[in-house]
Amino acid sequence: TLTISDTGLRLIKAFEGFRPDDKTLVTGIRVVGYGHRLEVDEEPVHMSRMEAEEQLLEDLEPIEVLINDEVHAPLTQEQYDALCSLGFHIGLDALRGSDVVRALNNGRILDAANGFDVWRKASVNGDVYVVDALMRRRTAEKSLFLRNDPAVPAPTAMLVPLKDPFAPVGPTD
Repeated sequence: TLTISDTGLRLIKAFEGFRPDDKTLVTGIRVVGYGHRLEVDEEPVHMSRMEAEEQLLEDLEPIEVLINDEVHAPLTQEQYDALCSLGFHIGLDALRGSDVVRALNNGRILDAANGFDVWRKASVNGDVYVVDALMRRRTAEKSLFLRNDPAVPAPTAMLVPLKDPFAPVGPTD
């Protein structure tokens, strides 16, 4: 069972930013601290950095449980941290049904890494945009995910060519 490392926490905190007072984002979501989501009708909230970090760790608990329970492939700490960051941002249900988790569970590490790229869009006022901040976040997560992974196989030029039985045999005049 893995838990998020200081590297993973720093990544999330860097992209979420610290808000001592709650703020409504352009997406309509209210957040405070390091990305803690509030209901629309909740009272205004103020947090210190220490309170925000404690809240972040609490908010990460269900994501960590999901990753440890539903990702059956062996993970490096870096892969785990990247998945925690992605899950924190997109939510439990989205992470559970993502191509990232599906590819990981099928042993396709590079496909899982490429699955981070799907989550770079946001809806603003009903229109969907590729968001620069999401591009940067997904790139950082993907880079962390691929760091120090000795298990990714590389293609080789030493493959033996196979005859294609459906290919034309010669010139067709």
